[in-house]
Amino acid sequence: MGALNAGQAVQAAEAPVKLQGLRGGTPVNQDNAPSAFRQERDHGPADRDFVQQPPLIPHTTSGYQITKNFNKCMDCHAWQKTKASGATKVSVTHFRTREGQELDNISPRRYF
Repeated sequence: MGALNAGQAVQAAEAPVKLQGLRGGTPVNQDNAPSAFRQERDHGPADRDFVQQPPLIPHTTSGYQITKNFNKCMDCHAWQKTKASGATKVSVTHFRTREGQELDNISPRRYF
């Protein structure tokens, strides 16, 4: 019985453990301040997380003009220009109509 009392005395002497939640010291009735948004800079191609995932754009597209008559992306990603630009080719699926017909240029359905 004496050993049991000694163990209880040690526990009582230790300071309580203070736990830290994911919110830090912010009370539940308040929000954490949002982190500052930083525009991502140009970088190399990103790894894909699954087999059919489209490539992620590794550069800014701010100011790119895309209309029914012009697509700035094709300056580098058109099949004829990828060797010189080093850009990823546009997928063959972009050249198919809704009915599955193969076209020589990007299908208009990609613009709408």
